[in-house]
Amino acid sequence: MKRLSIIALVMLTSCVPKQQSANVNVNSHLESRIEVLELKQSEILKELKGIEEKLNKLKEEIPKLRVSIDNIRQDLSKVEEKFPLIEKSIKETKSYALKLNQNSEQNTEKKLLKLKEEISLQFDSVSKEISTIKKEINASKEDERQKLKELEEKIREIEERLSNLRIPSIKIEEVKPEK
Repeated sequence: MKRLSIIALVMLTSCVPKQQSANVNVNSHLESRIEVLELKQSEILKELKGIEEKLNKLKEEIPKLRVSIDNIRQDLSKVEEKFPLIEKSIKETKSYALKLNQNSEQNTEKKLLKLKEEISLQFDSVSKEISTIKKEINASKEDERQKLKELEEKIREIEERLSNLRIPSIKIEEVKPEK
């Protein structure tokens, strides 16, 4: 930057007539420009120091990160070693679960069939009992009707006998007392 400023100064001085006031203006302009550039340079140096500090901190953390990465790689290799075993275990568990599911379905179907058979047998038994009770009730009704008919017949016979019975009429005369 300084070289460019100096070159610009040299070119300016060669183009401008050699007057002292022009030189003073150019010099003051160049000095102010140099001051601005020096300020920018100091800011850049401060930023550079901040960046260098961050870089040093990062450099300090690099060994820690390498150790962490190595630990992660070891853990990953352990997991990768165990992965086939875990995968095999998952497959075995899955097949075992499928077998259990099939067995439970078969057992459930068998139990359902047994329950259906038991219910059917109980239904048949209850149906037979109901029909037997109905027959007994009908027979009992028939017996009651028969007995009722017999009783009605006996009542008729008794009524006929009563009607056929003649009660002799007795004449009651008044007896007069003797005097």
